[in-house]
Amino acid sequence: PPRSTLFPYTTLFRSVTNNRGCQAIDSIQIDIHGIAPIADFAANPVCLTHPTQFTDLSSSPDGSNIISYVWNFGVQGSATSQNPVFTYPGPGEFEANLRIMTENNCAEEITHTVRVYALPQPNFTPLQTCSNTTVNFISNSTSNDGLITSYHWVFNNSGLSSDSIGQYLFTETGTFPVKHTTETQYGCSDSITKMVNVRPGPVVDFDYTSLCEGENVHFTNRSTSFLNMPVTLQWFVNDSLVSSISNLNYLFNQNGNVKITLAVKQNINGCEGTKTEVLSINRKPVANIEPQTSCLSDNYTLTDNSFSTDGSITKYFWDIEGIGYYFGKNPTMYFSDTGKYNIKLMVTSETGCSDTSYSTLEVFPLPIPSFNYSPRLLVSNEPIAFID
Repeated sequence: PPRSTLFPYTTLFRSVTNNRGCQAIDSIQIDIHGIAPIADFAANPVCLTHPTQFTDLSSSPDGSNIISYVWNFGVQGSATSQNPVFTYPGPGEFEANLRIMTENNCAEEITHTVRVYALPQPNFTPLQTCSNTTVNFISNSTSNDGLITSYHWVFNNSGLSSDSIGQYLFTETGTFPVKHTTETQYGCSDSITKMVNVRPGPVVDFDYTSLCEGENVHFTNRSTSFLNMPVTLQWFVNDSLVSSISNLNYLFNQNGNVKITLAVKQNINGCEGTKTEVLSINRKPVANIEPQTSCLSDNYTLTDNSFSTDGSITKYFWDIEGIGYYFGKNPTMYFSDTGKYNIKLMVTSETGCSDTSYSTLEVFPLPIPSFNYSPRLLVSNEPIAFID
């Protein structure tokens, strides 16, 4: 019979008939104490080692109080509180069961699957490196539940990185801790700390002269090795090996950016260091002076037509044959004798690049003014002829 709060009891009838047609009827009275409760609960997925919070969502349709909660977590463990917390011993899916009872002794139960995600297994290499060179720590971490989506590194308790490949430069030798933490798409994380042995490596450095198109640039090796160990050197221009000697002279025929790398390897312990710089090869300024003329005894100002497309011209050097040296864009000078003078102008831009132009300056003598007149004896009202 259907459950009902309108009747405190109901009668159940049972009728049986044998093969001779004889029939017997019996009945029993059933007392109805109330409506069965509705059992339900929620438990969000968690990561291993994290406690699972079970939240009771049960209800009682007839308004009677729920007085009993019995939880079975699918492994060894149970609870009788309304909203228990339980920590599962391992990852996986577990069948958790809740049985409830009201004050009318009406009971119901329900089972839900609870998920516990496994933690990732962080790992990395290498465990040996050299000082004074950037080392790439490679994450070899794995995950059985979901993808690894986050990486975190702590080097020697200070340096930080959040890439799958952690980069760090140790400036000292010894043994230093490296901590690596990974996190999955479900927010589960774990970490591992390993001690990394750092051997002494070379300190790589170099300097260079002005970087000018069409000119040789001189690169000077300034590297030092540990205990003056013998080393092997390699120079690279745009990742191409160009020399294995200590210092490098290289002609750049085009302007623009170039990558210069010096690699130094200590022959005894195998430690290698590199230094890389991206350098800008600049266009040279264009020195330009035209042939010029002047007159004797005049103060003459030299005319410069030089220009630069890479940086401003900052230095001017004039060499006037037999006269001397002048500085500045348009110097003024005095010529005390006539003749043709050779002029040399060297200009230097703010990038350190220079160019030279050659020309001449011819100094002409001053004219000698002279004239005569006729007649020599001047008579009033008579015309006079002036002759140059």
